[in-house]
Amino acid sequence: MEHFKIVMDDKSTKVGGQQRLTTPDGFVLPLDISNGLPYLRMRPPTDRELSNPNIPHVVLTYDTDWNSCVLDHLVNDMEKWANSVPNCNPEDEQRLFDLVGVLKNNNAVTSFKDSKLDETTDFFENFNCVLPTDELYKQHH
Repeated sequence: MEHFKIVMDDKSTKVGGQQRLTTPDGFVLPLDISNGLPYLRMRPPTDRELSNPNIPHVVLTYDTDWNSCVLDHLVNDMEKWANSVPNCNPEDEQRLFDLVGVLKNNNAVTSFKDSKLDETTDFFENFNCVLPTDELYKQHH
């Protein structure tokens, strides 16, 4: 579709995408995202719809066989490619993970301001987990 100049925004609106296809003629078609994959709702047109001159026929692809290699491109010069990428990395203190992927700080619990959470945490920190198993063993043998 992109080779046919369709602008594909198949990123979910939940992460800033527009979830749509835009044709060179300016038609905009919504996409559904299901299980992480984009879907275009389609059905065969009725004979009545096909014969109606007021309903546009929207063309999405060429009428020839698809050559899957037409957009292939290998990055041969990694340095040139890396220099072309804008530097939009967050500052080190903003990153949740360090450079090897280890979570740097878990603020989810430490910044939570709820007295019930504090009470529950205190309970489990002070709870004596040692169970008297000596007598339990003797009772079963």
